[in-house]
Amino acid sequence: MRNRLLITLSPEVVLPLLEKYKMVVIQLHEVISEMCKTTDIRYKAPRSVKSLLGEYSDEPKEGDQSKEDDEPKNKTIDKDMAA
Repeated sequence: MRNRLLITLSPEVVLPLLEKYKMVVIQLHEVISEMCKTTDIRYKAPRSVKSLLGEYSDEPKEGDQSKEDDEPKNKTIDKDMAA
């Protein structure tokens, strides 16, 4: 959607809309974060939100992964294939 806006509309029209979109996404993130904190639910902001906040880098930070992320997914080895 954002790419199409940039192609079909002038920057004067698109930039305020994208800024409004960014602010709404950040506000939603803040509400979700507050709700999770209040209910003791672990919340990890999506990369897209971290990027909007200027907090995202390609390198994972220590403690940035949940325990589930540490376990390999879909790494089942067939016994016949392993031999």
